[in-house]
Amino acid sequence: MFNEARKIQLIERVIKITDESTLASIEKLLKKTSAHKKQKPAVKFSGALAGKKSMSPYKRKVLSDLKQAVKEMHLIKQGKLKARNAEDILNEL
Repeated sequence: MFNEARKIQLIERVIKITDESTLASIEKLLKKTSAHKKQKPAVKFSGALAGKKSMSPYKRKVLSDLKQAVKEMHLIKQGKLKARNAEDILNEL
């Protein structure tokens, strides 16, 4: 469970990044670390969302929320969705 919490914290930190060069660096690092694997991470991710029976409801929800966040980031980059200020998001919490 500790590793899952670390992953979620990292995801939250990445979502809050607004600097394009920092996001590009993270993306490059992730591609480099997954380049030696046979299966692409996106395939593993979508397989995880397909509903493996061993996945807990919490993990399924986290993965679903992450998938939604990634979709929203793509829409923001395409200019189809307006980005929100991280400070405003934090104030909601």
